[in-house]
Amino acid sequence: MSTNHNRIRVADLETNQPNKILKTNAKGELEFSDANNQTENYNALDCTTEGKALDARQGKVLKDMIDLKPVDLASDAETQISAVVSEDKKVVSRLKLFNWWQWIIRSPLKWYNTITLNQGNSKNVPLIIPTGVLTTTPIVGAIETDSKSIYYTSYDGIRKNLSDKAIFSNTTLSLNHFGQGFIGAQEFITPLVTNSKLFNNGTNQYDVYSIFSTLVISNWYSPVTSIKLELQINVSNSAYPETWYTMAAFEANRNDLPSGLPLNVILSANLTTSIIGDKYLFFSGTDTSLTKNNTIQGKTNNLAIGSQPLKQDMLVSIRIKSNLMFNTNTTYQQFYSSIPLFQVEKKQS
Repeated sequence: MSTNHNRIRVADLETNQPNKILKTNAKGELEFSDANNQTENYNALDCTTEGKALDARQGKVLKDMIDLKPVDLASDAETQISAVVSEDKKVVSRLKLFNWWQWIIRSPLKWYNTITLNQGNSKNVPLIIPTGVLTTTPIVGAIETDSKSIYYTSYDGIRKNLSDKAIFSNTTLSLNHFGQGFIGAQEFITPLVTNSKLFNNGTNQYDVYSIFSTLVISNWYSPVTSIKLELQINVSNSAYPETWYTMAAFEANRNDLPSGLPLNVILSANLTTSIIGDKYLFFSGTDTSLTKNNTIQGKTNNLAIGSQPLKQDMLVSIRIKSNLMFNTNTTYQQFYSSIPLFQVEKKQS
C-alpha cells in the first residue's frame, strides 16, 4: 500500500511562497496550492462573482424547480372574483387577462375614495355620460341622460331636470291633415309632448320657460283659404288629460295661404310656472307674474277637483290644434306642414 498520500516533499517545505494552502491532490498526495484559486461555497442563486461554488441547499432548490409539474392556469371564474382568496400559485394567461379586463369594464365599479378626473382640454372632456334610457324607478344619487335632458335623483327619490335649455327638441314632427270632404272649417290635433314631467323641477319655486315652434306649410291638395294654429297645454295628474288650454301668445292666423308656398308660421312665447308651498304647481302665460289675465288662468281648472296635485305627480302635455277652412267639397282633401323645430327652453329659475 502506497504511503505517498500522507507525505510532504521536503522541496516543497523549503519553497518560500506566500498564500499557499495544503491540500490532497487527485492521487491522494499532500501538496501546496494557491490559496487565491480556491472555490467558496455560496448559498444563493444571484451571485456573479468568479470563484464561488453553488451550495448544496441551492442545488436542491434547482432540482425542485426542474421536477415541477406543468404550470396550472387560472380559469375565467378564478380570475373574475370580488373577494380575497388563498394563494393557489396559479398563473394567468394573456387570454384570461383579456377576459378579466372585459369583465371589469362591464361590471359596476365602486370606489372607496375620492375620484378626481383629469382636466378637460380642447380635445378631451373629463367625463361623458352617453344618452340612454332612464331607469323605470329613480335611484337616489343617480345622474342619467336621455334624448331630452340630463337628470339627477335627490335624496327624496325625485328625478330632477338639470338642463338649462333644449329640454324638448324635435325636428321630425309634421302636420298631415286629411279633410272630411266638405266645405267649411275642420279641426285637427297634433300632439307634441305627451304626459311628461316637464315642470317637475325639484325645490325651485319659480321658472320661466320659452316655448318656440316653427311650421313650414308646403302643400295641400284641396283649396284651403285660411288656417288657425293654437299651441295648447294641459297639466294633469292623470295619464288621460281632458281639458286643454290655449295660450293666447301661442296662436297664429294665416289668411294668405292662396298667395303661394312655402309659408312659415312661428309660435313663440314664455310660460311661467310656480310651486306653491313646495308642493303644488301653478302657471300662466305671462313673463313675470301669476295673474289671471290670459286664457290659461292662474291654475288649470281640471286640477281643482279635490286636492291639488303634488308636483312630482304632475303630467304635462302640449299639442297643436289646427283649424282649416276648406272652400271645396272634393273627396280628397289634404293639408301638409312640417315642424322643423319645436323646443322648450328653461330661461330662468
